[in-house]
Amino acid sequence: MTCAENIIPYSPCLGDCTRCPAKHRAVIYGPVQSRRRGRSLGINLYPLKKVCSFDCIYCLRGRTIVKILRPEESPIQVTVDQVTRYLEDALKRVETDTVDLSGNGEPTLYPELEELCREIRKICNEYGIKSLGAFTNSSTLNIDSVIRALRWVDHIEAKLDTAVEEKFLFINRPHTELRLRSVIEGLVRARKELSCELAIQVLLLKYVDSSGNVLLNYSEEDARNMRNILQRVEPDIVNIYTVYRPVLTSFKIERPPREDVELFVKTLRDGGLKVRTFMD
Repeated sequence: MTCAENIIPYSPCLGDCTRCPAKHRAVIYGPVQSRRRGRSLGINLYPLKKVCSFDCIYCLRGRTIVKILRPEESPIQVTVDQVTRYLEDALKRVETDTVDLSGNGEPTLYPELEELCREIRKICNEYGIKSLGAFTNSSTLNIDSVIRALRWVDHIEAKLDTAVEEKFLFINRPHTELRLRSVIEGLVRARKELSCELAIQVLLLKYVDSSGNVLLNYSEEDARNMRNILQRVEPDIVNIYTVYRPVLTSFKIERPPREDVELFVKTLRDGGLKVRTFMD
């Protein structure tokens, strides 16, 4: 571990991530008033450098510094013992409804994830936390160790922004070995093998380049493709949202018109899917 003095064990939430004095260096942060999870205390396993298998053009955490595909490739920036000590200390200070693995990068890439989830579960039980959750970009859900670890959680919030390979490669900018088919297969596996609640989160956006060329992921065809894939996955809920904070990348991202979002949502609902929208 390097630069350990730059790690902040706990930081309260001030309501604006872009102006937070912790600058994503806190291991435990919040509670955050999450639009999907209620009052949530976050766990950030990568407080020194963002580690992820994606480098999304809309990321609120900025560019990916360490792009990897498998947990065994991941650096350990904080140990299981540190995370659990910091979490217990925070829970003695603040009240929260949920605890969520989220933060600066992809938490399921953490190489000791199963032990960590097991220990966090014990703490959540001790403090009467209603739900332990994990936010994931869905890229690791076909890895045995990740599936074993996620058996300890109550809720998974799994990303799927598009059902089109070319748009996946542009919007999410995944690791060079990763393809959309593998992500979808992982989601199907997670639904079959895990008993926790599975929510799919879809971020709708419009990208305009310097020449005025447009890429978007919310056309009628996009909606039909997404509906067909999600009918295979069979999630408990689909959460549709848009960019609602300033992105920390150089890409020009715009929010879709409300009527286009409503049409996208209608297509999913007409396919028998339960959908929530978060537009503001």
